[in-house]
Amino acid sequence: MILTKIRLIIKKFALKLIKLVQVVLMFSLLTFIYFIGFGITFVMLAIFRRSLLKDASKNNASLWNEGKDYNPDFENSLRQS
Repeated sequence: MILTKIRLIIKKFALKLIKLVQVVLMFSLLTFIYFIGFGITFVMLAIFRRSLLKDASKNNASLWNEGKDYNPDFENSLRQS
């Protein structure tokens, strides 16, 4: 009876410890992946497509580009892409 209580206490402690380790690992790994991912993306953009990193021109309030030679009709609107 005493052994079962001790096992139960150890099991509860182990579960809490595992949850704590999971939280710490997930936080650290996701943070690492986030910074590495965006860091690599920024470097690649800086090397190959520098124009994407520049701010919008002073004339436009947004980065929206109008499509050229695009005239949607009703039939095109009904189709799924």
